[in-house]
Amino acid sequence: MSSIRVRYGCIRDLDDIREVETLSFGDESYPRDLLSYLLMEGNTLIVEYNGRVVGYISYICLGSKAHILSIAIHPGYRRMGLGGTLLREAIDDMKRLGIRKVLLEVRVDNDAAIRLYSKAGFKIHSILKGYYNGRDGYLMVMDIR
Repeated sequence: MSSIRVRYGCIRDLDDIREVETLSFGDESYPRDLLSYLLMEGNTLIVEYNGRVVGYISYICLGSKAHILSIAIHPGYRRMGLGGTLLREAIDDMKRLGIRKVLLEVRVDNDAAIRLYSKAGFKIHSILKGYYNGRDGYLMVMDIR
C-alpha cells in the first residue's frame, strides 16, 4: 500500500528538493541558496511518497497575499495527484495564516500546470511577455475565502 505524507520542509530536505527542482526545471532551476532560504523561512511544504521526498511547494506571504514561488513533482511521480494534494495543503495553510489572495506565474505552454491551477480555482490575470527567458508566462490569481 502506498503512503503519501505532506509536511513542512526543513533544511535536511535541501538535497532532495534540489534534485526535484533540477529534474523539473533544468537550467531554469532556483539556486541552492534560494531553496535553502525558502526552507528556513518555513513556507515550504514537502510531499513524501513511501518515505521519499518527491515534491515540494514554496511560497512567501506578504500581508494578506501569498506568492507561490515554485511547485515541483519528481518526473517519476507525476500524474498521481501529488501536485494537487500539495497545492490544496498549501492553500489550507495559507487560509490559516489569513491569506486572502494567492498569485503565481506559469509558462503559457505548461498545460498540465495550468490545468492544475485552474482546477484549484486560479484564474489567468495577465500575460507576462518574455517572463521565462524570452518565453511568455501567465500571472494567475486566486481569491481565498
